Amino acid sequence: MKQSHQISMKPFNSFAVEASADTYVEINHWYELDELDAAQSADAPLLCLGEGSNVLFVDDYPGTVLRIRNQGISVVDEDDEQLVLRVAAGESWHQLVTWSVNHDLWGLENLALIPGSVGAAPIQNIGAYGVELAHCLQSVQVFDRQQSCWLRMSLDEADLSYRDSLFKRDQDQRYLISEVCFCLSKRPEPVLTYPGLIDYLQRHSDREAGREYSSFEIAEAVSAIRRSKLPDPSQLPNAGSFFKNPQVRAAQYHGLKEQYPNIPGFAVDSHDDPYPSEEDSLIKLSAGWLIEQAGWKGHRLGDAGVAPGHALVMVNHGSASGRDIWSLAQAIQSDVHSRFGVSLQPEPRIIGA
Repeated sequence: MKQSHQISMKPFNSFAVEASADTYVEINHWYELDELDAAQSADAPLLCLGEGSNVLFVDDYPGTVLRIRNQGISVVDEDDEQLVLRVAAGESWHQLVTWSVNHDLWGLENLALIPGSVGAAPIQNIGAYGVELAHCLQSVQVFDRQQSCWLRMSLDEADLSYRDSLFKRDQDQRYLISEVCFCLSKRPEPVLTYPGLIDYLQRHSDREAGREYSSFEIAEAVSAIRRSKLPDPSQLPNAGSFFKNPQVRAAQYHGLKEQYPNIPGFAVDSHDDPYPSEEDSLIKLSAGWLIEQAGWKGHRLGDAGVAPGHALVMVNHGSASGRDIWSLAQAIQSDVHSRFGVSLQPEPRIIGA
């Protein structure tokens, strides 16, 4: 177990903002979590960090930042139709997607090129192009710091929802994820509900007429689309989409539609009420559309800004602090709410706000 004190977090967050942690711990094997537990009390401040691609440090962290760097992908069960993978939390998410499509497996291809580690994926219930992690997640192994024991949580116990989970709401970091199990299909199960993805495949594929797209081709298409839309964090520091797409009742959406005929909206399932009335059904709005209509796309306050090519992406143009970026984000939240009556919630975890 590697341990250091008063360490800069700038290399460990994709916004590249300066912040320090009282203690930095890096472990390379899951069993070292027992060592960490022995060295630190359960109520001591702890932040588990993956690749730092979904976090904004607004201030220094007055506790221990933990990075779980264990590696490994193994098959634990298999039949003619599906395969169960056990994947270490420290593995790169995109490398896992690449591994799966190279083995002709289905389930992760629409989630290609999402930055971060495998252990961070269930926390956010990552999703893109019509697919969420919950679609193929089977279980999560965690270390319970409160009870000092290992648990394996099912999909239901992990309580995944739109960009949310039991782990994201776990502000005390009671549960530390050491590995994740996925159930992937051996049979083609393409999810091609997004027009932009279909259009890209049709324009760039040289496949023979009648042949289905492979999971590899879909992953390549998703990666190409993401590269064309989102700035590379190594060139322009960012954390991808900064705000969740808000969900509103249909009645509110219809009112907005009267004022803004071009406002996009997509019906979503309601887990709380499986049979809602038409006016009580949920509609997902585009946060990027709302921000762009409010005039924030490409806006800049010092080195904190909104990406010129994508209104949903907050960026660091050079020396912005986490507080600079968060102040700009709050200004956007306030303006969008005053214009549309819609509240925007951040996707990244805000540390020290």
